[in-house]
Amino acid sequence: MIATLRFDGAGRPRFEPATNVRLATVCRVANSVTDAFKRLLDCEVAIDVFEPVIVPLGSQPELFADARVFLGHGRRSDLLVVIRRCDAARLAACAFREAPASFEERDLSTIEERVIERLARELTTLAAPLCGEISSFAPANGAIEHYPCATYFELRFGSPIEATIGLGLSRDDAAPSDERLTPAVLSDVCVALRAQLASTKMTARRVSRLAVGDTIGFDTSLGASASLLANRVPVALGQCGVTGTTLAFRVSARIGAST
Repeated sequence: MIATLRFDGAGRPRFEPATNVRLATVCRVANSVTDAFKRLLDCEVAIDVFEPVIVPLGSQPELFADARVFLGHGRRSDLLVVIRRCDAARLAACAFREAPASFEERDLSTIEERVIERLARELTTLAAPLCGEISSFAPANGAIEHYPCATYFELRFGSPIEATIGLGLSRDDAAPSDERLTPAVLSDVCVALRAQLASTKMTARRVSRLAVGDTIGFDTSLGASASLLANRVPVALGQCGVTGTTLAFRVSARIGAST
């Protein structure tokens, strides 16, 4: 089990189970949520991420008290979206351009409830890097302790929203990266080319004693092919020469090429 070192109120160290969820993946989701909520709420959005923690067994009722909970079924893990009463009021107030106090003093209307569900659904879709592709979404029904929650973290929205949304995962897994580099992505990346005509090895002592006029013999035989290196990796064999007034390299064979 992975553990993290923490200190209690008296300064005594203790080890606690550490989550396998990558903070980098959580931040990636938070960035996507920032852009989406800017579009949906038509206001500036700033999010602070509170890092994932392991949820102690049996603590769901306390953790999710007085909250609307939505459930998304992901390919790797289920996702719980937790929006407490006061936070739902602030989100609705922001959506309808009203003061949060006017919402906190009463229950949300059916239309306002639908707005909160719409935001939760959007967030659930954006959380796919954590739990995999979402196959279904709905408000959670029944006792919340029936829904497993292994890992939990929060997205805290700054002004003008001033609300917090919690996210829980049913499995504490390190989600594999869904991104893969393709040749098209790398096609415009510049690499350093170097032609190597000959090579040898020498001790550091001899290198430190090199002086003007010294002659160094190489292991490469006369007439052997030179090597073309891309970022120090050999990619071709050929001959060194001259084109106009500059040095050049003619490729005679590829290294590692399939054709």
